[in-house]
Amino acid sequence: SQLQQYDPADPLGGIAATERALDEARRRLDLPLPAPALNPPGEQLVCVATWLWVDGPWGPSSATAEVAGVSATVTARPVRVVWDSGDGAGITCDGPGTPYDPAHPAAGRDSACTHVYGRSSSGLPGGAYTLTATVTYQVGWSSSTGAGGGLGTLERSTSVPVAVLEAQAVI
Repeated sequence: SQLQQYDPADPLGGIAATERALDEARRRLDLPLPAPALNPPGEQLVCVATWLWVDGPWGPSSATAEVAGVSATVTARPVRVVWDSGDGAGITCDGPGTPYDPAHPAAGRDSACTHVYGRSSSGLPGGAYTLTATVTYQVGWSSSTGAGGGLGTLERSTSVPVAVLEAQAVI
């Protein structure tokens, strides 16, 4: 029989090493807040489509931890963005949305992630709607022992003010 020597730095030794490594990897996972972007930039117009997308990288984020010789990795993959337009509409976009590119001809520009504001925001507090982008991540884990699985979803949100103006045509 081999005696396990007590280590004050790791009082649990190898006990529940996989679970402890998983907990530490989850703690280390740092998911970025979404950076909402829209076009036209700045103020929006009533009855004109606003393109919505999140700037920045769109890909998996991972964190790894090791406890008593066992490592665990937690990976979060972004799957969708849900937009709360501030005027009662919700827009769900698979993926980050399409950035507006003025270099493309107008006929070739298209986005499945847009919203049309029906009313001016002039009467609202601050004169703006609150636009919120919420990115949903699918989270899973794996370990050096071969254990792993799904951990459900996580969400990260960012809100920005959006002023919407009403323009009148002059004849």
